[in-house]
Amino acid sequence: MSEKVTEDIYRGIHFIRISNLPNDQKDYFEQWLSPDKVIKILIDKQISHDCVQYHHYKNWYDNVFPVVNKREKARIPADNEALYNLSVDK
Repeated sequence: MSEKVTEDIYRGIHFIRISNLPNDQKDYFEQWLSPDKVIKILIDKQISHDCVQYHHYKNWYDNVFPVVNKREKARIPADNEALYNLSVDK
């Protein structure tokens, strides 16, 4: 499990950029995240379109991501899945 990303602070806004998340977090976080939580921040005349307040990310990382990771580790690898797919012919 990758580490929690540190927050950026701009004009009192504590945030992270989704594009800066480690790959093992990015997809799961985007799936979990409600679109209304994404914010835009204008920094040095450039708009960052993929920002999220840090407390939303922290909540996800502390409460949701460990469950997702546990589930992924428990999955049977695809190449061995057929071994466990038993059926009974009637």
